[in-house]
Amino acid sequence: MNKQTRDDMNPEEKLKRLHELEQKLIGGEEINNEERKKKRKKKLNEMREKQEQRNHFSQVIDTNDEDVMMRVFSNAQEELHFTSKKLEQIRLENKRLKIDNADLQHEFEIDRQSYFNTIRTQEKQILLYRTMLEKMSNIVERNCNYSNLDKVIEQSRYDEERNVYFVPDPFLEDVQFPQVVNLSTPTNGRAFQSIPSSPSNNYYYNQLSNMDPDEIERRYSRNIDVSTVPIGKIRNRRQEQLLNENALLQSIKMSPGQMNNLENDYMNRRLNPFESPSRLNRRYGYSPDA
Repeated sequence: MNKQTRDDMNPEEKLKRLHELEQKLIGGEEINNEERKKKRKKKLNEMREKQEQRNHFSQVIDTNDEDVMMRVFSNAQEELHFTSKKLEQIRLENKRLKIDNADLQHEFEIDRQSYFNTIRTQEKQILLYRTMLEKMSNIVERNCNYSNLDKVIEQSRYDEERNVYFVPDPFLEDVQFPQVVNLSTPTNGRAFQSIPSSPSNNYYYNQLSNMDPDEIERRYSRNIDVSTVPIGKIRNRRQEQLLNENALLQSIKMSPGQMNNLENDYMNRRLNPFESPSRLNRRYGYSPDA
């Protein structure tokens, strides 16, 4: 009967009956509440936005956008999951950087040792070249500018643009030797240098050539007044020396005649140093009593 009653009902009655049942359900009394609808719609929109943010986060997970991560996290479990994943990526990146750093350190150490070996080799070569130059400079002529290496180094200059050294050209300095003069005939084993000619010298030589030899000897001979010389002081001062020399002469083995003549002649010269020799007395007629 109930079935026939439902079938006999027209559509309008059915719709009216449906609305009555909806209102009788739990919450059905607020189905037309606008505020309730707005809250429900807002919640749906928030869920949709979070889902879109999760999809976007899965695409930019390799970036360092921490703000995006904080906006996506809805609970502590999700935050822990994404933080762990990000930490694992950072750990792998750190490991890769450490490996790269170790490789760079190894390459740097190899280059460093290579530079040190090059510097040592160049220092040895410089020392070798310096030693060779010093040896060669000793055999270079003294009038050559390269005989003094320190002076050549001081005069050299370096061009940084062309990376070359400019050094002075080698040359020989002119040496001025003294003029050779004509030597006169040696006299008593000695050679007299010629005196440059001048008017006064010519007059002097002409005057000497016109003078008598006896006049020359008389004028230029050395006459000494023995009476003015303190002979006593000389004798007292040299007394000890003369005695020692006399004893030395006596110790020499000579004949008595030679010994007496030598001793007398030697003692006379020592005791009377200003007395003219006997040969001069015979020649010039000089006497100490005169």
